[in-house]
Amino acid sequence: MSFAFRHLVLTYNAIVYPICILTLLGLIVPLRRARLRLIRAAPPSAEEIAAARRRALQLPWWIVYCSCLGWLPGGSVRIGLTSGASTPDNLVDTVVRRLDELANQV
Repeated sequence: MSFAFRHLVLTYNAIVYPICILTLLGLIVPLRRARLRLIRAAPPSAEEIAAARRRALQLPWWIVYCSCLGWLPGGSVRIGLTSGASTPDNLVDTVVRRLDELANQV
């Protein structure tokens, strides 16, 4: 792995991971507050319950979004190559060599 790529990954992670964690905390903390208000004697209003319900339903999408942001530059990319019985071997070899060239450019 080249120095530039390592530097890019470390810089990206130093910026993106805290943003993702703060985003998720910003989504979860209000849900926890709404849950605690439901348990206590003073229940929240219907509008507050509806807002908490909408936020809870959107939470899985935010988790996927933040997970993708955290994975994209640092994850290794694997490409599967398949060919049919009628595909000439020289064409498959050409594609494999080109993919290898591209991988070594990084």
